[in-house]
Amino acid sequence: MKKFFLILLTTIFTLCIVVILGAGWFVGDYFVDYALKRGNDGSGLTPPPAYAAFGSKRLKQAHKPHYKAENWHIQSKDGLKLQGTHFQPRNGSHKWVVLIHGYGGDQTYMWNMASIYLRHGYQVLTPDLRASGTSEGQYVTLGSLESQDLVEWCNKISQTDPQGQIALHGVSMGAATELLASANASLTNVKAVVEDSSYTNAYTFLLDTFVKNSSYPAKPILFCANVMTKIRTGVFFSSADPLTAVERSQLPTLFIHGEKDKLVPPDMMEQLFNASSSADKEQLMVADAGHAMAYVKDSDLYFSTVFDFLDKNML
Repeated sequence: MKKFFLILLTTIFTLCIVVILGAGWFVGDYFVDYALKRGNDGSGLTPPPAYAAFGSKRLKQAHKPHYKAENWHIQSKDGLKLQGTHFQPRNGSHKWVVLIHGYGGDQTYMWNMASIYLRHGYQVLTPDLRASGTSEGQYVTLGSLESQDLVEWCNKISQTDPQGQIALHGVSMGAATELLASANASLTNVKAVVEDSSYTNAYTFLLDTFVKNSSYPAKPILFCANVMTKIRTGVFFSSADPLTAVERSQLPTLFIHGEKDKLVPPDMMEQLFNASSSADKEQLMVADAGHAMAYVKDSDLYFSTVFDFLDKNML
């Protein structure tokens, strides 16, 4: 009888473990498909479904700037062909800016900014991040792998123009991407960083979003999702940690955020600014601006601050 109960308890325990692991796999798999996988409608190109729920509804694609342009491409370290557009100002220049779009977008969302930089005499590169626009890739990694790709884009600029001095300017996930890249010591030609609406790290951001928008247990779900992200993409989404990156980066950095950002809390900018080890750092909080909308809400203040900052650090 004792042996029977031991077998029964062992069987029940094993079944419980199997059920828990199965549930965790299902939850993690659903999260990755919902939040990180593009093309779920069968086209292969549409943003992850979560973008429709949480993406900024006011961000709009822009017309292509009326400047000389050429298509650029690179290959990521994991073999993806990534696309971008290089725009040239009217007169030659060794000042460059890489404009990095946010989650669910593509390079066309940065073309309004591109026109402004071009009028200020900058060479402009607008890449499509992996799993976005015309670039290859199935999964967004919230900055982890995108930041490695950004380093490769900067290397291509340096190969094209060895005298080039590069500024990075990203919005939302694009801002997180550039902050992660800024800690890479090989970016010797990058002279300044303008970050707009970055999260401190992807895990904290997602935890905050879950708590605000769902009654489900956030931490167990995110644990399963983090593991599944590693299985699917090769990296944990929790490795997208700009807060740690700015502690290592020495690059001059301008931190910008909208005062009424309901997606990425404004105090995340304060945390990033306070953690930054840069000897030349500034911050701008734009009144009444929502997520990634500071440059729309007060364009004059936004770009006067940006170019005053860059003029101190570029050619």
